[in-house]
Amino acid sequence: MGDTVTLNVVNKNQQQARKFTIQVEDKNFINSIVTVKDNNTITESDVQKLQQVAQRSGDYGIIEGSDLNGEEKLNLANNFKFNEYYDIKLSADKKYFQITIKKTPWYCSDPTLGVIKSDFGIRDNVLVKKGSIPYDNAGVIPASSHGAGYDNIKIPAGKTINVPVSEINIDSTPHGAVYRFFSNMN
Repeated sequence: MGDTVTLNVVNKNQQQARKFTIQVEDKNFINSIVTVKDNNTITESDVQKLQQVAQRSGDYGIIEGSDLNGEEKLNLANNFKFNEYYDIKLSADKKYFQITIKKTPWYCSDPTLGVIKSDFGIRDNVLVKKGSIPYDNAGVIPASSHGAGYDNIKIPAGKTINVPVSEINIDSTPHGAVYRFFSNMN
């Protein structure tokens, strides 16, 4: 499962002191937790941060997406250029991503709820539950889809939806970027 990554650990004098190896589900997770410098170097305090994240789920030191906290997931989203399509902030209590849809160029359409779910790796029945629209999203996601299905509802630029950090699973650049471009050509 995942990759084994070996990094060079430098001491206070910026001299290479040792090698550090850790297993990760995705190599991109490391850069969302610490800053890896030239020659794959990190500091002793970076080693401690990585070890703490790897131990969050008690899975013998493998860094997985579920181990990342809100700030780390936000850093990961920024590393994957989500900020080109969304303005993302953490709520004051750090339990929710507050995702505001950015205005797109004229040749791109606003994203659908399905595109947003795909971009952020959100499971079905999280943003729309039977009989309710949770997380204070009722003003953005209409209660009735008028037969089109909730995944087909367009979320206009400037609107913000709240998503629990625990439901965010980012694994690459936004999936919906291509869809947003081609959907406006129809």
